[in-house]
Amino acid sequence: MRTLVLLLGIVFLSYLTNATENKVESKIEKVTVFPGTAQIFRTAEFSSDKGMSNIVISGISPKINQRSLQASGKGNFTIVDVKFRVKQPEPILPKSGELPSEILINISLLKDSIALLGFELEDYSKQKEVLNLEKQLLMNNKLVQGDSDTIPEIKEALTYLRAQLLDINTRLIKIMKKEYQLNNQKKNMDRRLAELQNYNSRITPPVKPQLPDYRVEVTILADQPIKGLLEISYMVNGAGWTPSYDLRADNVKDDISFLYKASVYQSTGTDWNDVKLTLSTASPNASYSKPSLSTYYLQYYQAISSTYGKRSGENSIVAGMDMPVMDDSEYAEKAQLSRPAAISSGYVNQNQVLANIEYKVSLMYNIPTDGQTHSVVILNEKIPTHFTYYLVPKLDKYAYLIAEIFDYEKFQLLAGQANIYHNGKYIGETSINPMVVNDTIKIALGKDRGIIADRKKTIDTERSELIGNNILKTFNYEITVKNTKAVPVDVVIEDQIPVSNTRDIIVKTKETDNAVYSEDYGMLRWEVSLSARASEKRNFAYSVEHNKNMSLAINN
Repeated sequence: MRTLVLLLGIVFLSYLTNATENKVESKIEKVTVFPGTAQIFRTAEFSSDKGMSNIVISGISPKINQRSLQASGKGNFTIVDVKFRVKQPEPILPKSGELPSEILINISLLKDSIALLGFELEDYSKQKEVLNLEKQLLMNNKLVQGDSDTIPEIKEALTYLRAQLLDINTRLIKIMKKEYQLNNQKKNMDRRLAELQNYNSRITPPVKPQLPDYRVEVTILADQPIKGLLEISYMVNGAGWTPSYDLRADNVKDDISFLYKASVYQSTGTDWNDVKLTLSTASPNASYSKPSLSTYYLQYYQAISSTYGKRSGENSIVAGMDMPVMDDSEYAEKAQLSRPAAISSGYVNQNQVLANIEYKVSLMYNIPTDGQTHSVVILNEKIPTHFTYYLVPKLDKYAYLIAEIFDYEKFQLLAGQANIYHNGKYIGETSINPMVVNDTIKIALGKDRGIIADRKKTIDTERSELIGNNILKTFNYEITVKNTKAVPVDVVIEDQIPVSNTRDIIVKTKETDNAVYSEDYGMLRWEVSLSARASEKRNFAYSVEHNKNMSLAINN
């Protein structure tokens, strides 16, 4: 039995070895892009003779995941094998141009002559070093430096020195002249050699480096000559998409426009030309084994706090910039004069695939392999929005406009950054995090000077009472809120009563004027509906009892 299996394997391998190679053109028809990878779908038409054939599809990305390679087809044939191969280019030797023999001899002679001149120049350089050293020794002689005792000895030393120095200088000048002549000869030879070599490079074009051929080989078996269609798919690294969002509020009456975008990037080594894109929220590399549960500990989400005292656990943004007074009558004057341009989100279909979402884009896209991000609009809708003005008179007398977005979870969003625009002006950015257990996003759209608050302490009702060693003080405050706008608005007013964290200081609430009061944190909250050009007042009071001999710091 083993012998039979071995013989069948040998026969099958011989078929594969003797299969004819058929290289065909292919095209990327569609791409499914995941957050950190992509799946490529290629098609190739082919014709084949009877028997075994290797259909070769070139231009495959070098970043392919070989284990993900799949092949299918249409036609009367059987797919025997599919594999990824890298064919290295054949080494190409540079071809010399047909230079005349005289020029070739001249190039060789010039190279030899230049080398000999170099040796000769080096010899003269060494001679100069010896003569300069000899000259230095003469100048350092004791007789020359005046150590002689008699005039005849000095004269004799100077005569000798003069003769030797003249001889050395004469020889140095001869060497310098010879070096000058040799350098000129070498310069001319170098120039001539360069001319001949340039001539040689002009008639011998440089060889372009050949790149490896990344290919997929599909072995098929046909009973007769056929024409068919091959479809292959594979995963590639170096590609993906990240979500981003634009939130646009044109006025305080209409819902916010929600623009869901994908920033698609790829550096796979192959351009995606005129392809259909599908954007998926799945993670193909993730494990699909059933997970096991561990203890679930709930904690607060730490979000960025705004200047108006936002509570943790809310998605929000600090605008950080003043807004002009918003008159709603101005919005009516800015009516659209023409039909708006179509947005590519109208060509996107959303499908639920198991536990993930796929967005199929019917438009054709070109995504080059440049590593840059290319924007694809997924969704453009109006989201139910409620606008509220927040006032914190203790910190700022002007109101902050807050947009509260509801039911955003139905869009199955991924975590990402959102750009905020109000009335066509960029305000800032916030983060959308679906992992936060909250179905509302709060976005600050800036300061509105049309709603003003005046907070003052009514000093005439403040009094101090002595109780034993303690002193009792009562504080009263009055907040006046005025709406200078021509339309009614909803206003939330926030203030606070101090909280004691020691037994020696006793704080008691005297008046909250129907505010929602958080005793643990000392927060006061009023929700007020103000008519156009109207104003309202709110009061609150509290007492503080403490040691009369201790100074108490109260931030009023």
